[in-house]
Amino acid sequence: MKKKWIALIAVLALIALGATAAAVTFITIGSGGVGGTYYPLGGAMAEILTKADIGVKATSRSTAASKENCRLVASGKAQIGMSMGSTLYQAYTGTEAFEQDGKLPLRILMHMYPAPQHVECIALIQREIM
Repeated sequence: MKKKWIALIAVLALIALGATAAAVTFITIGSGGVGGTYYPLGGAMAEILTKADIGVKATSRSTAASKENCRLVASGKAQIGMSMGSTLYQAYTGTEAFEQDGKLPLRILMHMYPAPQHVECIALIQREIM
């Protein structure tokens, strides 16, 4: 009888550990080319998210930057994508470079660093969302 209880507890422990391991959320961050600013930022973000003990395993992916990142996030192939504000605005409104794509279902996560085009275009998108 004692062996049955030990076996049952062992099985329950394995199930609990398996459920914990399955609870990890995988995130891909679309950054930019290896020689650009976005690439090291994406790597640092992935490292911070992975080490934060919040059930996330993040990886940064080298991409062609803003336009590709908008398309990757919209298609679900990336969960976070870095973009210049002007490109993000075009993707969100389906204009200029994104006329063939139409409006992409994107949301703003954060403002990375000061750049005039980031502040101006992100403010425009926030007004449209509200």
